[in-house]
Order: sequence, then structure tokens, then C-alpha cells
Amino acid sequence: MKLVIYMNIPSHHQTQFFESLFKLNNKLKVFYYGKVGVSRKEMGWEDDIPLNSYESYIDTESYQFNSSELKEYIHIIPGYGHPFLVKLRNNLSRNKIKWIHWSENATPGWKWYASYHRKFIHAQFVNRYSLGALAIGEHAKKDFIRWGIDKSKIGILPYSFNSLPYYPLDKEILNFKNGRKAFLFVGSLTKYKGIDILLQAFAKEFKDNSSWCLILVGNKNLKFGYEKLAKKLSISSQVLFRGVVPSKYISSVYSAADVFILPSRYDGWGMVVNEAVFSQLPVIVSDAAGSSEHLVEHGLNGFVFRSGMVNDLSSYMSAYKNGYTIKSHKKNAQEVFSKFNSDAMARHLVNTLYKWNKK
Repeated sequence: MKLVIYMNIPSHHQTQFFESLFKLNNKLKVFYYGKVGVSRKEMGWEDDIPLNSYESYIDTESYQFNSSELKEYIHIIPGYGHPFLVKLRNNLSRNKIKWIHWSENATPGWKWYASYHRKFIHAQFVNRYSLGALAIGEHAKKDFIRWGIDKSKIGILPYSFNSLPYYPLDKEILNFKNGRKAFLFVGSLTKYKGIDILLQAFAKEFKDNSSWCLILVGNKNLKFGYEKLAKKLSISSQVLFRGVVPSKYISSVYSAADVFILPSRYDGWGMVVNEAVFSQLPVIVSDAAGSSEHLVEHGLNGFVFRSGMVNDLSSYMSAYKNGYTIKSHKKNAQEVFSKFNSDAMARHLVNTLYKWNKK
């Protein structure tokens, strides 16, 4: 089965998924229509990821749509957010070439409604011309239905990877812990990631608790004033603003921590949850993150709390004062991760493609 997947930029995570997929289907091509930008670099992403033989960049300005060549492949396109993707979708549809939509849910709030007409139009293309739509989790599936995509045409294909390269435990974190247990956050220190909620929840249950600390790994954005908030909450001595750790060294951060928390107000998926579960950390995640319905089995390898609810989060954090709960959730993490690693997701995609292609 000849398959082309279009992506905006190379990713250290998606590379592993494509490697797993290529092992099952060596007629795979991956085209990137963009490169890693400044904001991603500031988060620790690499901009020099080596490409495999089946991966290449395309110039969207000079790209020529060769219908006879395109017809040989099934095309997976990540939405309608770039002019090139709209042209590609229209060309594939007009020439009756097989294609599939694959994306996260759209950003909620006023932006969702402001661009609803584009979602509606895209949904009509999906319903009429595509083989189907692959949602990056149940959150995305529900959103697709709101766009107008026929429920019967929707499948699930989450983000995935197989492993993280090992690096020794982060010395700065170990020195700061100084024998204490640590909650960990990794990502952008912004409002939509819920950093204020996390700081308040930690202060509520762990202020002056000499056995626990909080580690925040990510780009420091002074405009949000989180260091000032930590000082106001009287927890500065218990909170480490670690800064950015390059993605290739990120395992050193997870292995130095005890419990991972993603308190997002919105997160299309949240690959840091994949990373934490792979690292066998218990995970507390908000129900606003797409990964919450897949990678965290409530009470088994972590907890899911209501987004924005400080009391909910602090209550689940408090549960890890019991060392047995940490040990139990760590033990269950590997089983959960194995269901959603890249090898499993590649097999799932191939099976889905064969099923849809027969219709």
C-alpha cells in the first residue's frame, strides 16, 4: 500500500512512529512543508533532526500537483490550517484521489467559533471525498463531530513514540530535591498550561512540607509572573524553575522526579504524558488534555482531574503522600504505555487503512 503523510515539521516523537510504520509498509513517504520554528526551539526542540530515506521537505510555493502520480498513493493530511493543505485537499478531492484527514481537536474558545465556517467546509470535503478522518484521541473525535464530520467516518490515531534515549539523572534537579520527593511539570510556562493552578494546588497541600518539592521544566516567560506567584504563596524554597532542557536529554528530567503533572486548561494531546508514562511515573492530568482519556487510567497509573479546579488537583496530589500509591502507579505504567506506543499505533493505522480502502 503506497502511503504519503504530510506534516508541518519534523518531530523527535513522530519520527519513531514513522519508523514503526515503515517497517510494516516500506512504500511510505513523509513530506514536511515547514521547519522547526523559534517557539519550538525555545522549548528545547531540535531543528536538525536527521531525515530517513522516506522523509523529505517540499517547497509549498513550487510544488507541482501531478495527479497521475498522486493517484498511486493514499494521502494523509493534517487538516486545513495551511494554504498548501487546502490546495492539496481540493486537488485530491477533485481528481478522486484517496485521502484521509488526521489532526487534534481545534483550539477551543472564540477562535473555534471564528473559524467554524472553515471547519464546516472541511467537514463536507471529508464526508464527501475522503476515506475517513483520524482523530488524535477521543477529544478530537468529539470535536470532529461538532465540525460536521460523519461519526461513521472517524477513527482514532493518537500521537505516539516507542522510547526515550537514556541520560543520567539531572544534577540540578537532584541537588534541589536533596532527598525530597518531587512533582514534575514539563512544557511551556503559560496560562493555558495551568501553571498558576499547579502552584496554588501545591501550596494548598504541601506548603512547608519538608518531604516534597515542585519542579517546573520549560521556557521561563516572565510576563506570567509565576516566580512572583510562588513567592506570594510562600513556596519559593520548594519550587525549582529549571528552565528548558533539550528534548534529546529530557529523560534525565523524568527519571529524577517522582510524580508528573499536566494541569492544562487546554491541550490537544500532550506528548509529555506519553513521556512520563514511558518513564514509569504516576501521572496527574487535567481532563482538558487529549491524552487524559487514553494514557491515564484513573486510579491505576494516575488520576484525571477537572481542568481549572485547584481543589481537585490538590486532592490527587495529596494521594501521593502515600508511598504505596506511587509504587503501585509506577508498576502499572508500562502496561498502559504498551497499548499506545508507536509499534501498536503503526499496526492500528495499517489495519484501519486496509479496512477503509476496501469500502
